[in-house]
Amino acid sequence: MGAARRRVAQRAETDTALSRYYFGSKLGLWNAAIEHLTSQLNPELTTVLENAEDTNVEKLKATIRWFVLMSAQRPYLARIIVFEGGTQTERMPYVAQSIIKPLYDLLSSLIEQAKLDGHIPKVETRTIFFMITHGGSFPMSMPGLTNAFRGGNIEGKAQLKRHADSLIQLIIR
Repeated sequence: MGAARRRVAQRAETDTALSRYYFGSKLGLWNAAIEHLTSQLNPELTTVLENAEDTNVEKLKATIRWFVLMSAQRPYLARIIVFEGGTQTERMPYVAQSIIKPLYDLLSSLIEQAKLDGHIPKVETRTIFFMITHGGSFPMSMPGLTNAFRGGNIEGKAQLKRHADSLIQLIIR
């Protein structure tokens, strides 16, 4: 299951015994890493929502923009989701509950309201969620492939803004 604990400890410049002491198992260490990641994301998203205009559709747009920029800063997140979400591993439920579910709960609420307000077509909420999250993150998780096609360097600030704006224009009326 992934990297050897010894290799992880070396990379963290610590002792393997310490990771065993604090985290118990490789799964415990992995869960702690995911927990650390989500502890960084939640305050960022809270700030984005607090600073967004007070309408539901503006909160949805702000969330999409944040998600695209966050995905560019942390391209490994999309890679983790694809790797773990592809099969039923022992880590997949933790990914679903810790990373995906909080964002799904928020976005699905914003999407449902946007549908009621006529800003989004009345299609499956889950489909729109995955269009936003996969379409918003995958180009940055695969920059070599993305940049092989015309459209500019996906890692550039201007291109990230265009990517987020394009996603918003495709989804929101």
